[in-house]
Amino acid sequence: MSFQIKPNSRHISVSQCYTFLNGMEIYDVIGAGEDCIFLDSSKPESPYSNHSIIGIHPFLSIRYENGVITMDNHRGDVHISEETDIFSLLNEIIKEHSLKNLTGLPFVAGGLGFFGYDLSKELESLPSTAKIDVQIPDCHFVFYDNYVVLDHHLDCVTVTGLGIHETSETSVRKLIDRILNPEFSLQARHTESDVQVQLKVGPFTSPFSQESYMDAVQSMRSYIEEGHIYITNMTHTFKGFYQKDPLVTYRNLRAVNPAPFSAYLPFKDYQILSSSPERFLDIRNGRVETRPIKGTIHEDQQLKKMW
Repeated sequence: MSFQIKPNSRHISVSQCYTFLNGMEIYDVIGAGEDCIFLDSSKPESPYSNHSIIGIHPFLSIRYENGVITMDNHRGDVHISEETDIFSLLNEIIKEHSLKNLTGLPFVAGGLGFFGYDLSKELESLPSTAKIDVQIPDCHFVFYDNYVVLDHHLDCVTVTGLGIHETSETSVRKLIDRILNPEFSLQARHTESDVQVQLKVGPFTSPFSQESYMDAVQSMRSYIEEGHIYITNMTHTFKGFYQKDPLVTYRNLRAVNPAPFSAYLPFKDYQILSSSPERFLDIRNGRVETRPIKGTIHEDQQLKKMW
């Protein structure tokens, strides 16, 4: 099934197909590579594994790091700015490429990426007390000409195209043909069957000793008792050397620890591999939903009466 939506003189082509391939196999089949983000609901039995989304054929990357915005149009042109506000810039780009989604899918066009926690300093004047453990941008988003969206309830694959690099109909047809090509499908299935579920990891080190870790926990308890904070998340960074292909590692990760909110972000100079049971925020039609795991307990009716 295919149809077109016409937003602001640009139309988006949408086509659907059915395949026995899973999301990881489709990611391999379509030849997604550098800068092609994969939002992966890798745990099919979870009630929250609704859709997986793959971005392909990027046409714009926005990166914010150390107060500098870098824009790359993936055609050899790179623009650097220290004056533009990152949030205003992203809003302008979204507005420029806005469209009305009539498909029933949660996402058919736009950008994929992340906001780092340290980006909060752009919104509030906060002291810089945290040690920088990992050298990655505070914000990194990629906008794509095509998306592949998997509906895990209907076992249906939807391909969308904006017509940036070539006509939307052509790019969508090429991706559909590749997904349905028996040769590529068998190759992808073979690759997926070779996944080694026993991960071999090198020595990882923590910045904490046992004593300093317990001191930090006690400090957080004191902050809560004194009313400075009411909830906190004690995390720390483990470091180690690793030389394997990040994509191979992600295949292993999703096999060992499948999760409804997994993700693979293969940027040029760094990669992010994520496997999470938590939904941070879901915003639809002005309604915000969050499903945290840490720090949550069942509602106590007796305690509720006390309040």
